[in-house]
Amino acid sequence: FFGDSATTKKFRAILPTTEKLTALEIDILHTAYLKQSLLAHPINGKSLHICLQAILATIYTGLRISDIHQMYQPNKVKIEGTHLSLIMVKVKRPIEIKITKRLAEIIRIEPNLPLLEGRMFHKQSLNNNLRKVLKFLKIDKYMTWHDLRRTFATQLQANKVDIKRISELLGHTSVKMTERYIQVRSEDLDKAMD
Repeated sequence: FFGDSATTKKFRAILPTTEKLTALEIDILHTAYLKQSLLAHPINGKSLHICLQAILATIYTGLRISDIHQMYQPNKVKIEGTHLSLIMVKVKRPIEIKITKRLAEIIRIEPNLPLLEGRMFHKQSLNNNLRKVLKFLKIDKYMTWHDLRRTFATQLQANKVDIKRISELLGHTSVKMTERYIQVRSEDLDKAMD
C-alpha cells in the first residue's frame, strides 16, 4: 500500500505539503492585525480579525490550539513578570513563555480579563479561517493551524535557539519530534548559502 504504485503517487500528489510562514509573511500578518485590515473584509471581517489574533499568538508562543484556548479564559494563563505561565493541556506540564514585544502588542495584559479578545473558534473552522486570512492578505500558502507551530519552531531555529529548548517550548517529549518540525527544505538551504 505505501509502495511506489501509481495510486500511492497520485494520493501523495493531492496531499498538501507542510508549509511555514517566512519572517516577511509574519510581518504582513502582524501589520494587518495592528492596522485592523481584516475588518474591511466584506463578509466576516470581525471574525477574521479575532482569528488573526489567535494566529499570531500561536506563531509567537508555539502553543497548541488547546493551550491557545486557555488564553480566552480569564485567569487560566498567568502573567508573571515578563512571562506567560500556564499548564499545557496535552502534556500536563507547566511552561513559561516570554512575552515578546510583538506578543505584547496583540494580547490584553489586564487583570481578570482574557488575554485574547472574542471567543475561540470551533476546531472545524480554525483551518478555514486561517486560510481565509492568508488569502485576504495575499499570502499564497495552503496551511493548517499546526503549521503555525512549525513556523514558531523554524523561526527559533533560524535565531540559533538550541533544539532542546525549542522541544521544551513545544511541549515535545522527544527532540526527534522537534527535528521533524524544523526540517529545512532544499530551497531554504540554497538561499542560506547565497
